[in-house]
Amino acid sequence: MPESSIVERLKSIGLTHDRSLEDIHVEDGKSIDLDPRNDRFQGHIERMTFNSIKDVKRAMGIPDEAVEKTDFQTRPQIPTRFALDDRLPLSRRIPPLVLTGAAAQDVQTTKRFYDISAEYVFGDSRRIDQRQIEAIDKWIKDIGIKISIFLFNDIFVGKGSTLNVQSAALFANHITVQKSGRIKFKSGTHSTVHAASFKGL
Repeated sequence: MPESSIVERLKSIGLTHDRSLEDIHVEDGKSIDLDPRNDRFQGHIERMTFNSIKDVKRAMGIPDEAVEKTDFQTRPQIPTRFALDDRLPLSRRIPPLVLTGAAAQDVQTTKRFYDISAEYVFGDSRRIDQRQIEAIDKWIKDIGIKISIFLFNDIFVGKGSTLNVQSAALFANHITVQKSGRIKFKSGTHSTVHAASFKGL
C-alpha cells in the first residue's frame, strides 16, 4: 500500500501546507519543548479552527470502522448505570442535549458535552443521537475550539531524551524513538499523532 505524504494527510483534514518541512532530532539525554508560544517553532505550526464535532473526529479521532475492530473494553467510555445494556444506542443511555441560554456555562452540562464529544471522536460516532450532535456543534461554534498542530518531516528521539509536545496533534513523515526515549504530550487528556511510520529502537 503506497505511503501517504504528510501534505496528503493534512489535506484530508482540510489543511494545506506549502512550506518545506524540517527534521527534528532530540539528542541522547536531552529534551526539547514544542511550545506554540516559542518563536523557534512558529514555522512548524498550523492552526486549525473547528466548526463541528465531525471536523474534530476527522482531524484527531478514530475512524468508526477502526473502532468496530477494537475490543469494547479498550475504548473510551462514558460512565453509565451498570444495569444498562451496552448494546443500547448512546442516545438511549444519555438524554439528548438541548443547548439553551447559558447552558455552556453550567459545569455539569459542560462535562456532558466533553463526555459525549469524546465518545463521538474516539468511539463509534454512529451511536450518537443526531440531536446531541446538533447541540455539540452549536457548543463548539460558541466556544471557538482551535488547536495548534506541529508539523515535521522526520522526528528522532534519542536514548533517555524527551520531546515535550504542548499541542493536541503532531504530524510527521517518520518517527523514531530509541530505547528510554519519550514523546510526552502536555495538552490534556487526548492527543493525536499522525505519521507514516513509528519505530522504537
